[in-house]
Amino acid sequence: MVIASIIFTVSKYSWAIISGDFGSYLPESDYLQYLMVAEEGITSNASAPFKYRILTPMLVMVLPFDTILGFYLINLLFIFIASIVFYFYLQTFDFSKELSLIGVILFVVSHSIFYNSFLPMVDALNYLFFALIFYLLRIKKEQFIPIVLMIGVLNHESILLLGITFVLFYRGRKIIAIIVYGMVLFEFFLIRFMVGFDLVRITTIVIPFYIELGILAIILFIGQTYLTTWIGVFYIRKDVFLRKASISYLPILLYMIIAIHLARIIFLTFPIMIPAFLYGLKENISD
Repeated sequence: MVIASIIFTVSKYSWAIISGDFGSYLPESDYLQYLMVAEEGITSNASAPFKYRILTPMLVMVLPFDTILGFYLINLLFIFIASIVFYFYLQTFDFSKELSLIGVILFVVSHSIFYNSFLPMVDALNYLFFALIFYLLRIKKEQFIPIVLMIGVLNHESILLLGITFVLFYRGRKIIAIIVYGMVLFEFFLIRFMVGFDLVRITTIVIPFYIELGILAIILFIGQTYLTTWIGVFYIRKDVFLRKASISYLPILLYMIIAIHLARIIFLTFPIMIPAFLYGLKENISD
């Protein structure tokens, strides 16, 4: 079933790349906005919040390729690098190479990777930043995290969630971490005023529709995105780092309230959920 799902997903989105017909696979308000930014720059008429997520489109803009092909190639590169970083991150938990590889496979074959990373979207680089920050935390190199946060906020605002994680794990004086996080927040607002500040129309979301979409997304999340990895929630307690990190993720609940694509937000927990699942898998194998 898993293999069939992978083949189906790859073939479906490969055809979208070749034909340029993304309408059947993505909400129009997503991919068209990013294409607009990549083709017209930060002065484009893209709507909020897409026009603030400029890093990936700007990188695509400087590539000597067609815009759609540029997104495809650069997102493939980001996922490749993210997979390597994520593997080394999993190795910090003293998992075997085989278990770490299983974790990387679960990451790569997830629906969120295929759905958002091989099309004109910005999620691939976002996943790389998430994997990198968690890896830096594990190897106690958190002094480099502010650089990742400052760059990451140019790509997607969800990186702000990890600013809280950074403050929680920072081993020095907390006031320094808080000041750094404040600087990232300042950059976040500065981008919006430089590009042109627009309020995202959250009030237009119809609650019954959101609830229905959320349920469908959760089903998709369990059945295709993480396969059985959701079981990992019962094994977070196995590791102090994962328990502490999960606490810092509580604000993600607020983010989920205003986000229509619930599965994409839930997938940001992959640095916690996948290692937790591997703990459960390791425990059951050893038994």
